[in-house]
Amino acid sequence: MCIRDRLDTGSKYKLMSQVDWENYFIKPDLSNLSGHFLKITWSDSGLTITNDKPGLKTIFYLEVNGEVYFSTNLKVILRFLPNPEINLPAFGSKWLLFNPLNYNSFIQRIKKLPPNSELSIVYGNIKVKSEEYLFEQNKYTTDQFFSELNKLVNIEIQENYKISFGLSGGLDSRLLLALFYTSKRDFDIHSFGFGYEADVEIASELAKKLNLKHNILFSDLSDKSLIDSIPEYISNNELVEPASTYLRLYKLNDGYFNNKIMLDGANGEIYRRQFLNRLYYTGKSSISNKNVDKIFSALNFNRADIFKNDSNQILLDGAIDDIQERLNKMPDINTFGFENYLDLLNIKTRFVNYFGPEQMRLDSFITSLMPCLL
Repeated sequence: MCIRDRLDTGSKYKLMSQVDWENYFIKPDLSNLSGHFLKITWSDSGLTITNDKPGLKTIFYLEVNGEVYFSTNLKVILRFLPNPEINLPAFGSKWLLFNPLNYNSFIQRIKKLPPNSELSIVYGNIKVKSEEYLFEQNKYTTDQFFSELNKLVNIEIQENYKISFGLSGGLDSRLLLALFYTSKRDFDIHSFGFGYEADVEIASELAKKLNLKHNILFSDLSDKSLIDSIPEYISNNELVEPASTYLRLYKLNDGYFNNKIMLDGANGEIYRRQFLNRLYYTGKSSISNKNVDKIFSALNFNRADIFKNDSNQILLDGAIDDIQERLNKMPDINTFGFENYLDLLNIKTRFVNYFGPEQMRLDSFITSLMPCLL
């Protein structure tokens, strides 16, 4: 999480230090903060947990025999649930769409705190206060957009730390690389994978042309600790990515990242609306008319057919219900605007259900920053 300093010449961002956090809890002021967070306050009678608007940070909670358990780690919660079972309707959109459109846990009895929510547990009684939100529609000019993005790229970090920028060779990372390069700040470059892979080859070529050192991080597939930690990754990742993805991400545990802050451009897809372009091309009418079948076709993600017919129907019904529920929570498309509507849909569903699980996993062992303007 970062704090925004108000200056006479504009503003800048800096990652919050321990002193910043101490000052914040003396005088809380969310208006000057940016990023993801969970805020927990407690007393003798109970506690309250608040999360951020986009929902990058959340918790799972479970009530068993009058006791309440909560954690950001799904695997931890599962220890207290006898005979856990998959909630097939909730799992439907996770399996059949690019990502779920709402915030339901796919494990029966375990619940997930929605974005922009407050969970209170007082004398064992659970109450959740949640509010749908609309982001202010800032009409950025191109210059204003890059000005704000540059402020994030030039974020102030703690002494003795260095930024290591993840270069994949894709559009998002190349844009951030250009901003970093012109900023003249000191930074390292890293890529995950093997030298013969296309993304790594492109990243290496860019680094060579700019005369920048390029660190290629690849996992040793014979490393027993890698194999042993895959179940933990799958649990924390909430089945967002296949286990094979971990063969790359395992290197995040590497000593290379000691005293480094990892910066990545993954959130850039929010601006490009990558996974909603098919919905864009179906036209405004499919949303205006709430044509759920057409919307499903646009958001459908083909996966292996591994379920029985009756389970497949439950999964499909769950995905359809998820679409209908999300449509009912969105603003009127005619007054909000078609493209604004799609951007808001992307923010409300992609952040929390795709980026959120990986961000929470990273938060447990590395400091990372993924610039995004909301």
